[in-house]
Amino acid sequence: MKGIGVWIAVIAGAALVAWLGAQALLATPPATPGDSPVTIRVAKGEGLAPVARRLEEEGLVVSARRFRLLARLTGRDRAIRAGTYEFLPGLDPRDLLARLEEGKVRLLRLTVPEGRRLLDIAKDVESALGVPAEEVIAAASDPARVTGVGARGENLEGYLFPETYFFEDGVSAGDVVDGMVARFEAEWGELADLPQPEGLDRHDVVTLASIVEAETPLADEKPRVAAVYLNRLHRGMRLQADPTVRYGIGRFDGRLYYKHLDIESAYNTYQNQGLPPGPIGSPGRAALRAVLEPLTPCDDLYFVASGNGGHVFSRTKAEHDRAVAEARKRRDAAARDSG
Repeated sequence: MKGIGVWIAVIAGAALVAWLGAQALLATPPATPGDSPVTIRVAKGEGLAPVARRLEEEGLVVSARRFRLLARLTGRDRAIRAGTYEFLPGLDPRDLLARLEEGKVRLLRLTVPEGRRLLDIAKDVESALGVPAEEVIAAASDPARVTGVGARGENLEGYLFPETYFFEDGVSAGDVVDGMVARFEAEWGELADLPQPEGLDRHDVVTLASIVEAETPLADEKPRVAAVYLNRLHRGMRLQADPTVRYGIGRFDGRLYYKHLDIESAYNTYQNQGLPPGPIGSPGRAALRAVLEPLTPCDDLYFVASGNGGHVFSRTKAEHDRAVAEARKRRDAAARDSG
């Protein structure tokens, strides 16, 4: 009986030691309410040891050595994934390991509005994701990517779909561009059952949709605007679209005057017949659908801004001239009232 008691004491002592050891491995630094998240960057190919040291230095684990031991005991010492993580102090070491293994990295938000131009998208990416704008332009000008979508321009203008995205911190310019193009392809796939207008291929549809996008923010007006331009194309009339002239000038968003219409540019649709060489911005789903499903029947050939966000549409030049005169009167009256 005495021997049995000794063995029980030994087993109990061993269990106590094991329990104390486990508690040591799972010890968590104290946290206080209002603690801010701590950012930890894990480089690609980086081992656990330097990561554990940074975790200890930031007060996220009690001991880097104990954290590495816990990782080995749980088989996670070689399973951590690269990326940028945000951890709140006081997190259980097992949860830290789990997040490092699962790659639960910090995501950054990027919002691309409808009609956004490539140069502006590149700046948005730099501001939101920290990816240099020139790298975005270079990725979007890669010939393989351009030909891959069937574009005929020098870059992916029009094919970076306007949407809200979430990218991992540290993402490359190529991955950002590919993600936006993939979104465009997904949206286009949902429109695949709609017939394309006669004589227009996909690049033409995207180009015209970008003009429609620039002309009106009103979703219910886009099919009518698209119908006007399709009518003009089919009759051999010049599009005479102000947004294309602005795009050809460059970074110009001001009011157009007659002198601007004389500027030579492949995008000057007052001088050139047909569509411009490519899109002038990124059309959204409503603008793309409008070109594929324009208002019908529709005999309109002209439209002018009404002054309240919409447009007045006309079938004849005489009707249009009257609408333009009325719009000018309203604009002049508004200017006098504000003055």
